[in-house]
Amino acid sequence: MVNINIKEHIPTIFALVVLTAAVLGLVTSGQDMNPNNQATVGKFAVEKYQCRTCHIIDGDGGDIGPDLTGILQRYDDLTLHQWLERPQGVKPGTSMPSFHFSDAQVDSIIAYFHWLER
Repeated sequence: MVNINIKEHIPTIFALVVLTAAVLGLVTSGQDMNPNNQATVGKFAVEKYQCRTCHIIDGDGGDIGPDLTGILQRYDDLTLHQWLERPQGVKPGTSMPSFHFSDAQVDSIIAYFHWLER
């Protein structure tokens, strides 16, 4: 039989429990910080694709493209989904490039817009 002193391993055990709970989405420090939250994934996509280079989003960004603050008051989710999926298909000649978003990415970006308006 192996003799293990549990007291020596309490910090490691605690870290593993917290990590496991976080991965399972059981521990959050608010909606903003939950990596499993669809709106959070959308926020990261907005940052990754540098949408604020051209658009104002939540008061911050460029003015090349339209201000996306309150976008859900102007367009429904389906229209936004189509736009983000194929901007040239919705408005030929638009200066917005196609980022070849997956459906999941589009849905998460729209979820982020919903979160901003709550």
